[in-house]
Amino acid sequence: MQEIEGIFKNKYLAKEIVNDNTYLGLIDDPMVDVSKIAKMYKISDSNILNDLYTDEEKQTQRVLTSEEFIVETENDLLSMNILQGKLLRIALESEDNNTLSGYTQQGECKKIAAELFVLGTTVTKEDINVKDEWFQEYLEALVLAGYISDN
Repeated sequence: MQEIEGIFKNKYLAKEIVNDNTYLGLIDDPMVDVSKIAKMYKISDSNILNDLYTDEEKQTQRVLTSEEFIVETENDLLSMNILQGKLLRIALESEDNNTLSGYTQQGECKKIAAELFVLGTTVTKEDINVKDEWFQEYLEALVLAGYISDN
């Protein structure tokens, strides 16, 4: 987990979210076990976010920015900022506070999803097979996260 925390803090200027007991809707998500959330981070630096988003993600955000939202609560404002690409939130799950066992990302960002996939995956010699669909997805994630080049 420390390696992941370092990458998020240094590479993406992520800030740790503390004292957020609501987990912004995660508490009602059946796919998330909030008792296993070890850390939560937010990425809100506009330059970092601009570099992270794909053209398709930016287009979706432009459409959503033109929509009119009713903001009545702080959670409404957070949700609007996430939808408009002004904020990403990442919840890291761990059973032992040392090993990543899962994650949840709030906000669409393929590069962050790829980063989390790579960081949460252990590849063994047996896994290395270029014809295997899972291994191909892993290689694509390495490229998208910037660890290797596709040239």
